[in-house]
Amino acid sequence: MMYRKLKYSHIGSLLLSVFLCFFLIVPNSVIADSAQVQINTGEMDVNYSKKVLILNSYHQGYSWTDRATNSILDKFIERNIDVQVHIENMDTKRILNKNAWFEFLEQKLSAYPEGYLDLIIASDDNAVYSLYKIGHKYHTEPIVYFGVSEDLARHSDTCSMFIGVEEYLPFKENIELGLELFPETEHIAIVTDKSKTGISHYHAARKTVREMNIENIDFIWINGYQDLSTKDMME
Repeated sequence: MMYRKLKYSHIGSLLLSVFLCFFLIVPNSVIADSAQVQINTGEMDVNYSKKVLILNSYHQGYSWTDRATNSILDKFIERNIDVQVHIENMDTKRILNKNAWFEFLEQKLSAYPEGYLDLIIASDDNAVYSLYKIGHKYHTEPIVYFGVSEDLARHSDTCSMFIGVEEYLPFKENIELGLELFPETEHIAIVTDKSKTGISHYHAARKTVREMNIENIDFIWINGYQDLSTKDMME
């Protein structure tokens, strides 16, 4: 069974560390193509009020989103950091039109006065992907992300203001454990949906299987990447 390696409390602590680093070394005036990191000595006081947007890929009531958001808020309170927090939920589990994601994000970010936000914390693939796609016309502040399974290396020349915590997907370890527990196994089924996260999992699993070069095992790929609906896969 696949699992997220980072617990919710760990996400809050890691993001808080990155959050503080960004405010100490990256002033708002630094843009994506800046080649030199500068020390922003005017922002050394972490109790100076900051405006932070938490941008969630999914919706309120979705367990992962609620628990991760609460973890971030709890860490701000624990460390007595003075922040004004705004929360936007993109609802991409139920809204599948990517253009609608981009329009939603453009509208929300345009509603804030220029220079108002100090930081965006983005959760999961769809929020981060959408921020990359709409570009710097709509955001120039630092962006900290987590819960991302997509390979972000291909965006490395797009924006240097992104930093965060990427998911580790233990396909290799799970396959090895399964074969150790059930040595007579002949077939392994790998199931992924057609969400952006599911597609990235599909490609990561394919890559892992190729690298493992396991003989005498038949891998069965059941995935939404080939336009199978969740209902179809369950049947």
